[in-house]
Amino acid sequence: MARPGETGEHLVTPEVLVVGSVSRDVAVTVDRFPVPGETVVGHSVSYGLGGKGANQAVASALTGVPTSFLGCVGTDEAGRGLLSTLRERGVITEHTTTVSGDSGSAHITVDADGENSISIVPAANRSVTTDVVASARDRDFDGASVVVAQGEIPVGTLEELGRAVAASGVRFVLNLAPAIEVSAECLAAADVLMVNQSEAEAIMRRHGLSSVEGRASFAEGAAGSGAPVAARVSVAAGASEPAGASVAEAVSESAGDSEPVGAAQSAGASVAERLTEIVRCAVVTLGDSGSVVAVRADETPGPAIIRRIDAARVEPVVDTTGAGDAYAGVFSAALARRLRGSDADGSDGGDIDGGGFRSGDPLLAEIVASCAAIASREAAKVVGAAGASSSYSSFSVEEQ
Repeated sequence: MARPGETGEHLVTPEVLVVGSVSRDVAVTVDRFPVPGETVVGHSVSYGLGGKGANQAVASALTGVPTSFLGCVGTDEAGRGLLSTLRERGVITEHTTTVSGDSGSAHITVDADGENSISIVPAANRSVTTDVVASARDRDFDGASVVVAQGEIPVGTLEELGRAVAASGVRFVLNLAPAIEVSAECLAAADVLMVNQSEAEAIMRRHGLSSVEGRASFAEGAAGSGAPVAARVSVAAGASEPAGASVAEAVSESAGDSEPVGAAQSAGASVAERLTEIVRCAVVTLGDSGSVVAVRADETPGPAIIRRIDAARVEPVVDTTGAGDAYAGVFSAALARRLRGSDADGSDGGDIDGGGFRSGDPLLAEIVASCAAIASREAAKVVGAAGASSSYSSFSVEEQ
């Protein structure tokens, strides 16, 4: 592998290090998605920077928080363009490497309602290997306080990254998108597991968390079927349920509530709390219904502290592509800035258990909820414009 030459980037210490994918986006707009075997006529096609890792790095960098990207591009023309675009958008690419062959690509179809369907071709992203992680570990992750990864890199790389970050004491945000099959130990190494609705349910099925009687599913919650739901305490972005409240303790007469946002958040709270049986903290994003944060009250799985975050309203919705990545990138930048600004999380980085994964204290729910509220607010800026990271302009990590 050949490393691209950089000038002066090493003088900047990143606060966020993103380990992940970078791809060339090919986006087509259509009136509706084709059914199998059907051809539809598109209205337009566009090309740009993509890949969940690159998108999240750009979103983080656009907050003004120094952000480095660790990934691989190909020797093709697309690879040169991707590197150039990352730098232009403020991302440190000192340790982005060039490998022989094609760069990754993502093929996106966007319908008239702004919903999208995406197929990816990993190509050079398969070269984000355990050797890349070892190199970053040997550099102490370049001094970053938060390391971010997604599911678009090999499983073995994520497993090794979990071990390496845990041993370093650096905070680890794992956006398991797509929900590839990583071990429960790797999930447990994350300080924050961030997933959407379908990814959360895939993880629950895989790790035996979806079979407990009486737990709401997203489909049931959205339908207002009367499945158990958490009390609806507030609809203000960033507002929260009382400290220490759990889903189990917060069931109220709002069960069966037909209001879409409240029902989706209630079902999301149930699922997020269930995920804390294997992770310290779960952030479940719910699209236009906002997001839910669940944090273990202590190191032993049990009742979780729940925070519910509303999404900002956007009209019209043009294209949801990249909104989830904007959320993850801004969240990570906000978390890094808060960790650099104080030791308010009360953690000393944690100890290492016998399996090589950290077993330290979870982040405080108030810190995670604050970052989630900021991420929700900033990600809403994306859906009103077409494109993924091409629709990112500027983001903020300040509370408003």
